[in-house]
Amino acid sequence: MHVNTHTGARPFTCDVCGKGFMRRTTLNAHRPIHDASQFSCPTCNRPFKRSSERLIHILLKVCLRKQRILRRTTSGWFCDVCNEGVPQPEEHRCPVKGRRRQCPVCGMDFGGQRDHKMLTHVRQDHPEFLASL
Repeated sequence: MHVNTHTGARPFTCDVCGKGFMRRTTLNAHRPIHDASQFSCPTCNRPFKRSSERLIHILLKVCLRKQRILRRTTSGWFCDVCNEGVPQPEEHRCPVKGRRRQCPVCGMDFGGQRDHKMLTHVRQDHPEFLASL
């Protein structure tokens, strides 16, 4: 195996996608990405190739934010996010925009940082929260 690092040989290949690996253990770690149904969101059932992608989806509440925020009322439309009513949905300009990167447990702000920073924080500081998902 050590010689493979010098020669660049990749004798272990994935039977699904053909990607080559220098070590069998790396190939075994790669295989689950082809079974997307293994990791799915409990809210929207969206499949993910990796458990970390599923956790980020859940932590950022992607599926909840994509649900319709405008609902029809007797006097027009009402936004559940900013609590404003508008006659037509096209006229609504909600001030809440973008992805909120905030720890769902302690509220620590991760704005402007990559998603994995928040995931690392939750894994280290709030493992009980991840166990509850």
